Amino acid sequence: MAIHITVCSQIYFSKRYNNEGLWSYSQNILEHSSGYFLSFVTPGINSQSRRIGFLSLDFNGNIMGPAKIYTDLESSVETGYPGSFIKLGEDSNYACLGTKMKGVPEGRYDRGWLLKLNNSLDTIWTKMYTDDPPHDTSILFRNFRELSDGGYIAVGLVNPVSGTGFFRIGMFRLDDAGTLLWKRVYGTGNIHFQPFDVSPTSDKGYIIGAIYEPLNGPSTQGDDPYIIKIDSVGNQQWNLHLGNPDCRENYAMVDLARDGNIQVGTIFSDTCWSDDVWMARINFLKIGNNKTIVWDKKYGFAKVWLETSKIKVLPDGDIIGTGWYWYYPGTGVRVISWIIRTDSAGNERWYREYSLLNGLNSLNYLCNTIPTSDGGFAACGYVVPLQPDTGTEDSWVLKVDSLGCESPGNCWVGIDEIGVKTFTPDKPFVVYPNPASDKFTIEFHSNPEGAEIEVFNIYGKRCVKESMPPLAERMEIDVRSFISGIYVVKVNMGNNIFSNERLLVHH
Repeated sequence: MAIHITVCSQIYFSKRYNNEGLWSYSQNILEHSSGYFLSFVTPGINSQSRRIGFLSLDFNGNIMGPAKIYTDLESSVETGYPGSFIKLGEDSNYACLGTKMKGVPEGRYDRGWLLKLNNSLDTIWTKMYTDDPPHDTSILFRNFRELSDGGYIAVGLVNPVSGTGFFRIGMFRLDDAGTLLWKRVYGTGNIHFQPFDVSPTSDKGYIIGAIYEPLNGPSTQGDDPYIIKIDSVGNQQWNLHLGNPDCRENYAMVDLARDGNIQVGTIFSDTCWSDDVWMARINFLKIGNNKTIVWDKKYGFAKVWLETSKIKVLPDGDIIGTGWYWYYPGTGVRVISWIIRTDSAGNERWYREYSLLNGLNSLNYLCNTIPTSDGGFAACGYVVPLQPDTGTEDSWVLKVDSLGCESPGNCWVGIDEIGVKTFTPDKPFVVYPNPASDKFTIEFHSNPEGAEIEVFNIYGKRCVKESMPPLAERMEIDVRSFISGIYVVKVNMGNNIFSNERLLVHH
């Protein structure tokens, strides 16, 4: 079901898109003068190949014209990670980073691919990047940035065509015509190094966001979010392991903070891997060019298989982050996405959770979020429907306002609508379902000191009083004995009292 409302110059919608009835997924969205460009990946001429596509949407999320598809007769083509489709600083041109992948007798030969596009997404030029002879090494482009001189810095995964050996990080400095100026490779030893993101730094160097994956080491928990600081000509200056040193985590994403420091987004594991499951929190850090950690902040409760997919520093210095986690509502498992916004010092402004498909086992992934000209945000990703949800795996675009809401002051939950959980520093809990018939749940985004919960009827009579211990995340309260009507939920957390949550009980 598509949802779109225009109020106070804000536009709200949530829609899913496929290509010619085929599955698709998206990791990048950009705003243009008439709406948005959505990049996506969809199947190619056979089930094993891929194509890159671009879809033009108006500001209400409606498709404008047919998709523009880029393919290769011999190779499968894919985009990189969130951030690999960018608007350039010059006259409304764009660039997209990707990879061409071709099967060869030795394994698979990957080559980096860069497209420069005009404002209609027609190619101005394309460039391909290979290894040196004897061409036994694959280059899988992951991410890139435009630089102040109009050139580019790109990172990619470098590994043998045979698929054996260890992953290394490749960095590629390109001029404004896509010509390779220099390249470097980072990583040594019995360790995989995989790049995910790259950004210029304020001292004319670069920062790489990556993952460090030791093999055959003393612990299976050694995977770390990892950043590498590079100078202007590609020399490594320092590296830094992030996350819980005793647990296994994932990659780091990076950006340039407005104060000249390095902004990092990743996860921090509170519990280590057990049966392929870990519990982690969102983790933002600000780090100086000299490796000093300016601040290190973690948000919310630990969630199962939580991932931070992308972070971005906004024009005002605030930070927006996107990702997902796996939610276990009893017998099933559903992927729910989230967006968080903090100020430049890492203080949380708001955190919200989203799911377009609410089937017990459906998957909702948001991969990237951008600020929009109306003061809101557009996020993109994909959904994977499982019964009772139907259809194919589709790209997903969500348009919200500056507070992450889908309408002014209203983030709702309902059948066939976006499911949203809203948390702010002024109200770090949600009550659902509302209306309730037999019970309701109160769920916290943070609860460091414990909470006292009271429910009052419209005459002021207290019907329930419960206590939640510190760090408890949720509690169910039985309302089967309540008379149908309106009740007020009052929450006392230390010195903070929240009493504006109205609950409708209907039997």
